[in-house]
Amino acid sequence: MTAAADPVLEAVAPEGVLDLTALGERYGSAPALRWRGHTVDYRDYVRHAAEAAADLAEAGVTANHRVALPAELDPPTWAANLFAILSAGALAVLLPARAAPRERDRLLERTGAVEWHPRRRTAPPAAAPPALRIAINRPATVVFTSGSSGAAKAVVHSAANHLYNAAGSAANIPLRPDDAWLVALPLSHVAGLSILFRTLGAGACALFADGGSFRGADDPAARLLPDATHVSLVETQLRRLLQIPGWQERTRRLRAALIGGSALSAALLRQARDAGLPVCASYGCTEMASQIATTRPGDPAETFAGAAPVLPHRRVAIGTGGEILLGGRTLCLGYLEQERVRPAAGAGGWFASGDLGRLDGGRLSVTGRRDARFISGGENIQPEEVEQALLAHPAVLAAVCVAVPDPEFGRRPAAFLALASGPLPPPDIEVHLDPLLARFKHPIRYFAMPAPPADAAGGAIKHSRRALAALAARAISESA
Repeated sequence: MTAAADPVLEAVAPEGVLDLTALGERYGSAPALRWRGHTVDYRDYVRHAAEAAADLAEAGVTANHRVALPAELDPPTWAANLFAILSAGALAVLLPARAAPRERDRLLERTGAVEWHPRRRTAPPAAAPPALRIAINRPATVVFTSGSSGAAKAVVHSAANHLYNAAGSAANIPLRPDDAWLVALPLSHVAGLSILFRTLGAGACALFADGGSFRGADDPAARLLPDATHVSLVETQLRRLLQIPGWQERTRRLRAALIGGSALSAALLRQARDAGLPVCASYGCTEMASQIATTRPGDPAETFAGAAPVLPHRRVAIGTGGEILLGGRTLCLGYLEQERVRPAAGAGGWFASGDLGRLDGGRLSVTGRRDARFISGGENIQPEEVEQALLAHPAVLAAVCVAVPDPEFGRRPAAFLALASGPLPPPDIEVHLDPLLARFKHPIRYFAMPAPPADAAGGAIKHSRRALAALAARAISESA
């Protein structure tokens, strides 16, 4: 069965075409986007996208072009121009949030994209804007991976990949036309981008925050929480949210809080769940258009030990050495490399994720990264295990374990920590770790977690483990 004939997409993309004009009429005056107190309904959302499509056509953009979309555009303009680019049949290259000028230039050169700067209209276009239709099976978006374990990759998805990801999400976390999903993550990252496709397919509203640090009650995202039925967060945001006075009242409308990222703390997820937050722990990756396996609101506490059901339209298997293999309708078309797209999948249509895990009765447990494991004095150390133990300490907001050179053992663990308060490391950290980790797994040095670099592809979603390891090694060398 082809994607065009699949009943899952028949409602939004009959015959393999996503008709945004028809969706605009179907949902009409229902709110589509909200930003800075201003609401855009679906009819105006599509009209703005159609006007942007007219501007693109006037500029000569066709299906042969690659158009880079700057992250600093305001969210409604960014979203409208994204769908305008896709309706032109062009490839939308999503420049990462926080990209420095030189990094932006490198990404433009690497992808062969031309940066698009939408013009501000002072009057409606002279001619009626074109109908917006997107062929869902052709290359549509380029999203850069976080680069946490190496150089960022330019991942190419079709609109069908994004729509199937949204359909699988909706099967697990229902989304209704009167719902609102709070966007507190960069739209240029797949975790933020996926929300646009979820809300579009359901006729729901995307609530955009000016920031999503959750550092206090006056944080823009925290102020929007009372209006949200759904939210996507990384673990650091969740920890900060739970420290905001009166957070339970702010989140009483929430039916799902999707928590993703690396090294999720099972203890934190249980704490949030027990306090009444409808948390859904998620494992995903850029290559699979976002979620792969996700728990459900109300799942029993034991599920937060790491196992989550694999969502529809994804395939998961365990390969040699415990590596997680991925496939299905959400798997990307490949990686953009100059003039061609190199397939991400290998033999049998499987993508080797580099993650380690177990699969039991359709539930996936993720244990760490294959390329993160290292040997210390003949003993294997999986950094994610160390991070889980560190994250169980009440003062630790975020933790990344890295290997540093050691003259006796070859390599030893060190850790970068972000703390809620107190000295680094916490005075009782060894007492805390003793019942959780063998002594050889205890970090020998602790460092303050730096802010994500300004040119980090993917923004503030993940730190680069490789970059942190180099930073730790340099600091140890300079202090010797």
